[in-house]
Amino acid sequence: MSEKIRCQSCGMPLAEVTEPLYCQFCYKDGELVEPELDVQGMIDKSVAHMVSEFNMERESALDLAASIIPTLGRWKK
Repeated sequence: MSEKIRCQSCGMPLAEVTEPLYCQFCYKDGELVEPELDVQGMIDKSVAHMVSEFNMERESALDLAASIIPTLGRWKK
């Protein structure tokens, strides 16, 4: 099974490969939508989205976001 291609900011699966590897919600008009956002802020946003939109338990959403987001290109140090 192949690895999903994900936005390198929020982790959302991408339907197609784009350059740079960001989704339409994180990257628009040639720049990051929220350039001041840090990794914890992205985790918090993702958790809130998964809880409200997908009815995930907060703890499960936090575990998922915390395991994926820090490994993405935007956040790797």
